[in-house]
Amino acid sequence: MHSPGHRLNSGPFGTMGVGLPFALGAKLAKPDKQVVCLHGDGSFGLNAMELDTAVRHKLPVLVVISLNGGWTADPKREKPGRELGYTRYEKIAEALGCYGDYVEKPRISARRSCASERWTRVAAVVNVRTDYRARAGTLQFAQYST
Repeated sequence: MHSPGHRLNSGPFGTMGVGLPFALGAKLAKPDKQVVCLHGDGSFGLNAMELDTAVRHKLPVLVVISLNGGWTADPKREKPGRELGYTRYEKIAEALGCYGDYVEKPRISARRSCASERWTRVAAVVNVRTDYRARAGTLQFAQYST
């Protein structure tokens, strides 16, 4: 993602939840490239059903979710509606025909999940439980890649 034309981002004032739709567009544009989408749990929930689009069009993208249980725009956890709970999004993925994995110990489980050949053939969701202060962009995915 450090090369020109290898990163899509809606910017700091962009529309929330566009990660998965952006990833599907990127995979259509560059079918030979690995596409990884880093999502927060709240933003993923806004467009999670696009996994169905990925399955129907055979777009094997990898979605890694920072499951921190709430909106990080309120790090002090004071505002009503901040808490989202810990949704098992990987089960939604599995129900739609994707590969799904739930990760509580990132260094062990994410490595196992990302080493799986299954997600290279179908869309995949790796749902990583993180600290409530974690942001999607803070996941250090590269250290889990094989």
